[in-house]
Formats: sequence, structure tokens, C-alpha cells
Amino acid sequence: MKQYFKNYYDSKEGIKEYSEMLELQKPEKIILKHIKNKRILDIGTGRTTKFFYPLTKEYIGIDYSEGRINKAKEVFPKANIFVYDAREMWGFKDNYFDVIVFSFNGIDSVNYEDRLKILKEIKRVGKRNALFLFSSHNLLSLKKRFISIPSNISLSRKLKLLIKKAITIIINKSFNKITKSNFIIINHFVKKMILSYAYINPKYQIEQLEENGFKNIETYSIKDGKIIKDLNNIQDIWIYYLCKVKK
Repeated sequence: MKQYFKNYYDSKEGIKEYSEMLELQKPEKIILKHIKNKRILDIGTGRTTKFFYPLTKEYIGIDYSEGRINKAKEVFPKANIFVYDAREMWGFKDNYFDVIVFSFNGIDSVNYEDRLKILKEIKRVGKRNALFLFSSHNLLSLKKRFISIPSNISLSRKLKLLIKKAITIIINKSFNKITKSNFIIINHFVKKMILSYAYINPKYQIEQLEENGFKNIETYSIKDGKIIKDLNNIQDIWIYYLCKVKK
């Protein structure tokens, strides 16, 4: 993860934005029935802590951002919450957790090689058949998201969106490769900063999971929380993946 990404996470704006998200997203709710009296590793902790922590046998929350961890500790002083990098979770035993959650596209904050490191670490610390739930940006949504403009918004809003989309296209030299790629890094102009996020083709994400020790993979829509039956044309900005650790 690049330093400017961490700087945003540690900033007042970044912490405020994340801590004010007070509800679970619809696909995240499916994990609630699986965590009662279980050991859970909550990567990207803070937003989800109040929902997971009371139900679990053992709750451990981690985040790369020291600012977000400090905020989470203020709100949940008794919870086990630590600063950790998901690429190197050296302090956790092998085969330890029953459930692992990586929320809010956290896995998209790193490059392809580091993404594989994260999956390797999650497989290591998860028990056999441990559940792993995470979300990731959907590459198939990019064209519609950055090129089309909604017709049912005001002229001033349209102009702002046009400017934002133009900046996005300009700062992304590889933007024209979207239709030919399975995995791509897109630079976003956010709060006067350029932040890089990965986007992945859903079918390719499933292949990546299978190749790195995960099975029984299901995909869920962020819009209604239901299982996605057709991955060829799904336009959700991001998708949730639920799978099991294979050992």
C-alpha cells in the first residue's frame, strides 16, 4: 500500500468518512449468522466492529491505518484491535480463525502481487473450511461508471461529474485497456489526492481464489444482497465474495 493511501486513511477526513458509515452493507449481513461463538478476524475494523464484536467467541480487528485503529479503540475499548498489515499477519497462528472478513474493498488498495500475499495469509490463518467474506471493485462496471452520465440530475451536477470523469480518464494512461483486462489499477482523484484502487473481472476473481486455496465461492450483489446468477453483465460498482478456506 502506497504511503499516500495510508495518509488518507490516517487523515481526519478519512477517519470521519469511514466511522460515519453506521450500517452493514446488505451482503455483509449474511455473515452474521455464521459468527456466533466463533473466532473472527475483522480486517479493516471500525465500521463493522459494533455488529461483529458482541456475537463472537473471540474478536480480533486489524487495520493498516493507525488513525482508524485509534478511533476504533476509543469506541470499543475492550475489543482486541491492532494495527496490522494484511500482507504480513505474523502475530497470528496458523489455522486459528473460523471467519475472516475484509470489508470495504480493502484488498483493492494493493497491487496484484500484494493481493496474492493477502490471500496467502488469509488461507494460512484460517481454519479448514473457515469462511472468508470480502468485497472488490467490479471491472465490468468501469465503462458505465466513468463514461456515462445520468440523465436525471441537474446541469450543475452533470458538469461536476463530467469534470471528475475527465480528470479520471486523463490520469489513467491505461484507461483504454479496460475492456481487454482482467485486473487493472485505476487512479481516482479523491479529496485533492490521487488514490489507486484495483478493479477485477468477477470471473477472474473466482479463478484467482480457486488457484490460491479457496472453494465454494459465491458472489453477492451490493444492491440487494442476493446471490449473483449472471456474472457476464453485472454492473454493481463492487461485488462481495463468500468462500471457504481449502486445506
